[in-house]
Amino acid sequence: MSTHENDIQRTSLLMFEIGTGIPAAEIKSVFEVATMKFSEDGKYLSLGSTKGSVCVWALGQHLYQNVK
Repeated sequence: MSTHENDIQRTSLLMFEIGTGIPAAEIKSVFEVATMKFSEDGKYLSLGSTKGSVCVWALGQHLYQNVK
């Protein structure tokens, strides 16, 4: 394992329905999430790390309906 791989912390982001508290989704990330933002249309979620990594997730129709 390289030095860079040792720096990566694998994390999960859990999304819950606010009204019910029921888990709606689990997004697995390869880095520690420092910031997140939904796209203006609510179809995508971007995650960013403190080290400059970014990933973008397309939300499924059921999540999109809850975000919308």
